[in-house]
Amino acid sequence: MAIQSRRGAYGDFAPNKMLPGEWASVLKDDPKAQDGKSVYMCFAAGDVKRMATYEDMKDNIKEATGDVVQEVTEEYAGEIKAATKAANDAASAAESATSAANTATGSANTAASSATAAAKAANDAAKNVKNDFYGAYADFPETGEENKMYIDTSSNPNKIYTWDSVSASYKLVSGGSEENPTYDVTLTLPVSGWVGDSAPYAQTVASAGMTADKSLVFAMISAGPVPTDAEYEAYGKLTGVAQGVNSVTFYCNEKPTTELKIRAFCGAGSDEGTDLSIIGEGFNANKRYAIGDYCVNESLLWEFTAAKGTGAWDSSKVTQRSVIGLIQSLQSRVSTLETQVSSLNASSAKMYDSAFSSATSVANEEFVITSLTLKAGYKYLLLASSSISISSSSMMYLSFKVTRGTATINSVIARTSGSYGGGCTNFADIETNSGDCTISACGYGIDSTPHTQDAFLLAIKLQSI
Repeated sequence: MAIQSRRGAYGDFAPNKMLPGEWASVLKDDPKAQDGKSVYMCFAAGDVKRMATYEDMKDNIKEATGDVVQEVTEEYAGEIKAATKAANDAASAAESATSAANTATGSANTAASSATAAAKAANDAAKNVKNDFYGAYADFPETGEENKMYIDTSSNPNKIYTWDSVSASYKLVSGGSEENPTYDVTLTLPVSGWVGDSAPYAQTVASAGMTADKSLVFAMISAGPVPTDAEYEAYGKLTGVAQGVNSVTFYCNEKPTTELKIRAFCGAGSDEGTDLSIIGEGFNANKRYAIGDYCVNESLLWEFTAAKGTGAWDSSKVTQRSVIGLIQSLQSRVSTLETQVSSLNASSAKMYDSAFSSATSVANEEFVITSLTLKAGYKYLLLASSSISISSSSMMYLSFKVTRGTATINSVIARTSGSYGGGCTNFADIETNSGDCTISACGYGIDSTPHTQDAFLLAIKLQSI
């Protein structure tokens, strides 16, 4: 028999009438959900929390990712605009150019800090999902927690349970039985197994009974009862998978430095007793379905693998899914998002580089004051300011020069009178299209009196070429 919870429109939702441990399904008009549908859990009369559905998590992850990208993009554009303005003003206002460079540095630090905060938020969200219990069934807690999976690692294949507060017992939701067989294998990916001279790297492992069209869920297997952050990081480097006859091929853009164990399984148990309406509506013959849509038909959950127009049920366009499988898939996607945000954070932190140094003048010769190494394949904006130690009025000089490697640089020589604290500024753009190179800020011994000249050099990454 089907087990149902409280259900109805949001206007009829009465949290004060609910009992601890009771579920409520809002079927329409919930203002907090995009489609008006939501699920609530009661902890005490009047004390309820809305639970995130698969669609909610997809929307939240998509929104968070878009926000991070937009934020970094907007900050980056602002920095370029500010830096360009500072460069245009540099020839006539040295102090303004120096101030603008300092402002650009601060803005870049702010962008990096924002990306770091976003990465931390994504990591925290991932850890909130990755709280499953791994261990032998005999070691399960006497009283479990709802909305948490308990994986019995002593069975082969592993069996997955959830806690049923009504019966105060663990309920088997995945692992298979004679009546409900599963495909469940453990695949080992050694560090030495990755092949390829450049990304994407690949590794093919044997998997008896595998087919190209088998509907599988891939999940991480940890060495201990609880997966470590290092294991999540290594698993998050996987970017794709391809099934074949008796084999599976995994792909990555960065080779993991530790061995990985992957569980590949399907037939993820029974959803009997689960209110599947929280994931998909009942099949409607008058509705059109797109790839990736879910529906419930004959008390089973289905995902459309091909678009379907109106009309009768067509089993060739769907694949049966399970709630536990969706949860496992979500865990993998959160881990991938964590890795992507970390990569974005690292990238934003390298949008600029700077150097400061001093050098002793060489009479009637050009000399290097300070230098930076720039990565190949990018266009940079260069800003520099300089001063000399001579207290009397004297001509000074500031230029840019490629001192190692090759690059295309557009610049002019800046000259000014460096008297009593005066200084010289300059700017240029450079394209490092032929490999990594070193760019230097240079002075010239116009005044034959030996003196010290310092320089601050700032390189801002504009775009890839």
